[in-house]
Amino acid sequence: PPAPIRERIRGRKVFIGSSTAILGDRVLTLYGEMAGLLALATTTGMLERGLVLRPAHWGWEILLMLAAIAIPLLAFRRGASATPWSGLIALAGSVGLVLALSCVLYLRGQQLTVLHPILATLWMFALLTLLRLFWLYRERQRLSLEKMAAEQAYQLKSQFISQMTHELRT
Repeated sequence: PPAPIRERIRGRKVFIGSSTAILGDRVLTLYGEMAGLLALATTTGMLERGLVLRPAHWGWEILLMLAAIAIPLLAFRRGASATPWSGLIALAGSVGLVLALSCVLYLRGQQLTVLHPILATLWMFALLTLLRLFWLYRERQRLSLEKMAAEQAYQLKSQFISQMTHELRT
């Protein structure tokens, strides 16, 4: 700006908005229609007081994803010793951890996407539950084959003993 204008605005806040002149000094905000100059002043005041969230950062998103995936992996790592209730408790704990971390980051002024980590938790639990069911199915098949082999061995042993006792008697 020219020197006289520069001197008049030095140290002051100047609000300039091209949309306010077109709309008759009215703008649409999240809270409804508002005077353009008031909207600019409100926005500036919120920025100064730190009431505006910082944009989402990929580092925080990765941290939430890791937190969402870690608990399901730890819960299903126990294998056959895990009870069905432990899976549900781990699911609730994982969602709770994601929500708690999100709340802490929100209170620190960080904008986040919470839905993706929670969906990742649900998908991880679904996948791990399917893997566990597959593992249990394979284990049941193995036990069934071992039972059949043991029954067959018992029958062969019984036949052998009955033949031997017959031979000894004769």
